[in-house]
Formats: sequence, structure tokens, C-alpha cells
Amino acid sequence: MLGYVMDGDLPWAYARIAAAMTSSKAALGLRGQPAMVGPIDVMHRFITEHVCGPRWLELRHALLPFV
Repeated sequence: MLGYVMDGDLPWAYARIAAAMTSSKAALGLRGQPAMVGPIDVMHRFITEHVCGPRWLELRHALLPFV
């Protein structure tokens, strides 16, 4: 997933996304919490794991500043 953060405040955007995902944990099939991984240049990245039937999948997310 790629997200453009219109005001460039990536830490705030990540905190709000993580809170929204955590509050909808069951509906999203979320396993655990969103986890930050190393940034690439100005891009903030995090991963989430989701239950998908008998399996699970890992989604990689990137937030880009757009100011």
C-alpha cells in the first residue's frame, strides 16, 4: 500500500493509521500490531500481518510526504 501524506507529517499519519488498524483488528484480520521497518530516503515504511483463511499474509506499506 502506498499513501501520500499531504501535509508531510509522516509520524502523525503513521500513528493515526496504526490506531485505526488496531481498533479494527478483527475486521482486518490483523495479527499483532503494525510494525515500523527501516525508512528508505524520506519514505516511512511499516508492515502488517493479516489472517487470510487458513494462511496469513504480510502487507508492506509506505508513506510518502507530499508537500
